[in-house]
Amino acid sequence: GDMGFDPFRVSSYANMQFCQEAEIKHGRIAMLAFAGIMAEVIGIRFPGVDKVYAASNDIFEIHNMAVEKGSMGQILLWC
Repeated sequence: GDMGFDPFRVSSYANMQFCQEAEIKHGRIAMLAFAGIMAEVIGIRFPGVDKVYAASNDIFEIHNMAVEKGSMGQILLWC
């Protein structure tokens, strides 16, 4: 809620309803990302993923392979 804390005076030049919706959207995306990381760590995979990415459970290795193949660029662009 609005508690009057705005040290950078964002509310004077930004639509606060848009900012609130953006914060909710980004929070939901972060929660989905965390759930995806946990699924990868415990080994839940879609069929055929092992052909594209190696059969690793190391999340950092999977992330680096996704960056090399361009998958992470799409996430950066659309989210």
